[in-house]
Amino acid sequence: ATRYAEQVLAHEALEERAHAVLVGVALARGDLAAARAAADRALGALDAVGLRPGSALRMLLRRIEVRSAAATTLRPVGG
Repeated sequence: ATRYAEQVLAHEALEERAHAVLVGVALARGDLAAARAAADRALGALDAVGLRPGSALRMLLRRIEVRSAAATTLRPVGG
């Protein structure tokens, strides 16, 4: 899925569904850093032409926020 999404984005940087696939796959793998990077890439591409993310991408952005907050909250003391 990620390979296909990357191929799509190589030809159409504004294809929001492909961006959402990359974010979603990273979240499913538990790779918060990759999810953030994919989200930043999507937001940058959309912002460059004055567009805002659609509902699917907004939902994934919210998942990143929630998981980031949970990761911070659940971090062991002294760790």
